[in-house]
Amino acid sequence: AKDSWHELRSAGGDTFGRDPCWLPDGRIVYRGCDYWAAGANCGLYIVPSDGGAIPTRLTTDSSDMAPAAHSNKVAFMSIRDGNWEIYSINTDGSDLKRLTDNAVNEGLPTFSPTGRFIAFVSDEGGKWAIWAMNADGSGRHKLFDLNGGYGSGEEYDWTTERISWAP
Repeated sequence: AKDSWHELRSAGGDTFGRDPCWLPDGRIVYRGCDYWAAGANCGLYIVPSDGGAIPTRLTTDSSDMAPAAHSNKVAFMSIRDGNWEIYSINTDGSDLKRLTDNAVNEGLPTFSPTGRFIAFVSDEGGKWAIWAMNADGSGRHKLFDLNGGYGSGEEYDWTTERISWAP
């Protein structure tokens, strides 16, 4: 059998965005703008996978990106407070929290399979590494360094990457 691909439609139009992530209830959270209303409001949006509705805006900062989901929580990265940090928000738009708070770049969050932990990349100490923390932002610790040219320029733009946590 051949795989079939189709464009995600919402309320009769194409859905344009980046970094899609499936929510447990079948909806998709992604980085985008409200193109159906002039496209000036960018952030994270949630859309039903059947395309039956206009996307709902989840966050309000245009730098919000790389969403990861577990249960009713979405973790994402943003420069809304001056440098790349990790945040979380409920899928209904409530309980926005900054999970990391320091002067280094941190992002690309991903939940552990149980949702108890979040892994992410950080350049703390001047070298990129994979770190982990509890899902509430506590208990952060470095797991291992990333070697080579990771994050070192246009060819290795870390903000365009994703990481995942396998069981």
